[in-house]
Amino acid sequence: MKTLLIAAVLVAVIPVHGQETPKEATARGRVSIGTLDSSIGSGENSFGFLTNSDVGRKIFAACKVNDECEVTGKVTGKYSQLISVSRVRLLNSDASQFNVLETPSFIVRIEVRCPEGNVTCEDVIYEGTSRKTGKSISLKGRTMHSRCADGVTPCTFQGYTFNSGKINYTVLQEGSLIVMDGDRTLVSEMGIWK
Repeated sequence: MKTLLIAAVLVAVIPVHGQETPKEATARGRVSIGTLDSSIGSGENSFGFLTNSDVGRKIFAACKVNDECEVTGKVTGKYSQLISVSRVRLLNSDASQFNVLETPSFIVRIEVRCPEGNVTCEDVIYEGTSRKTGKSISLKGRTMHSRCADGVTPCTFQGYTFNSGKINYTVLQEGSLIVMDGDRTLVSEMGIWK
């Protein structure tokens, strides 16, 4: 048993002949997503990573598709495959980040007021305006994330949630606006991020 344990440790520590040792590197650029593989940056200053992996979840917790981001981590291989992440930073020039979602009935403006690099944010503003009546509502809420394998660490960004009394407003990353009064759905519309 002791021999097997030592062999397992040696396999994990000693690189196989022909494989390079992972190196710490940083890439800056746009985040692109694919079904299996995703990337950040372009040309020689780009990293590839598996979309549905711990690395992917950490990157997408801080950055959305087409965001300008900076990622530092361990890279290996000829094609700069990112195998671990030590830091992810959104590179938007503003401390506040604005996103606008247009649905058939509403225009929703989301303002994230947390500093760059925060994975979660408890200071998000929702400004929703009815296309029909022109009436608007402003609410304060937070980001929503799925949890990593440890059940505690926030991983994949899901969207935003806001409450007005017992009415909940949810804006999902894929562009859904859902307004609930308890168990009753008041609004469920798909929109386009502008």
